[in-house]
Amino acid sequence: MSSTRNGLRISVEKLENRKGLTFLIFNVMSPENELSLELIKIVVENCTDFAKKWVEEVYKLKSQKVKSNAWGNVIVLLDVLADRIDNLENQSQEMKKKFGEKLDSPDVSNLIEQAIQAASITKDLEKKEILANLIIHRLEVEEESTESLILRAACEKVHDMNSSQIKVLGILITIEELEDHWHPYFGKENLPSMEEVKNYLISRFRIYKKLNYRELDTNYLESINCCKVTSIQTFLTSKIIPFFVRADNGDDLSGFFDSKSGQSVLKLWVTLGLEYVSLTQVGILIGQHMNDVLANSKSKI
Repeated sequence: MSSTRNGLRISVEKLENRKGLTFLIFNVMSPENELSLELIKIVVENCTDFAKKWVEEVYKLKSQKVKSNAWGNVIVLLDVLADRIDNLENQSQEMKKKFGEKLDSPDVSNLIEQAIQAASITKDLEKKEILANLIIHRLEVEEESTESLILRAACEKVHDMNSSQIKVLGILITIEELEDHWHPYFGKENLPSMEEVKNYLISRFRIYKKLNYRELDTNYLESINCCKVTSIQTFLTSKIIPFFVRADNGDDLSGFFDSKSGQSVLKLWVTLGLEYVSLTQVGILIGQHMNDVLANSKSKI
């Protein structure tokens, strides 16, 4: 398994030891980005050492095939984690020191364990990308902060969710963030046309595809405290279509809602009841990271 990121080539080889576990060797060639390499070594090698011991202990009574599959899943998480670190902005010696200190924290160690456990049981790449994001996010926040508590809870919940459930949290975040997207246009002369709005919405929701979601999933998300079902109805049009376009075009919104993206969102919103759903802080955090993964962006979380 190998990847090239910003001139940094990371080769991950799977080698068998006498216990049947695989382990990682990072061959890194990056003469211009030594700090990135140092950060990767500090975090990923720490996680790798822990992961090897964890998989061996937890899966010791399982078959060799099960153990091998679990470790193969964890390897993907570790590779994604290296990718995330390599692409961190504002890398510095201070960040290196801070990350090193945080890795000695029992709370951070527990979150990493939760992420490894969640990764070991799934082949879902997007889920592992979220878990890697949560690890990095935890290394960036202070001990005993509210953010650290929310991150711990979020990591636990990702373990208990499937891909479609996580994506629905992302869709709800996308809908909430559309108001901020349209805000800079308020009061301007060159407003986007309905066609431009339609095309933007289609592209924005297209990333959420292949959803297998039922009303039961909403009930489940509420049971694990990722959302709340209320009696307050939110109208989809008022959320996703800027009022200045609606004012000019009346109710002529069929362009978006006739598209596959629009039909999918409309079904989730009306038929499956998302119009009555609000997210908890944990649901918001997971949804934002899901959004970032699919849109290849980074929110100011």
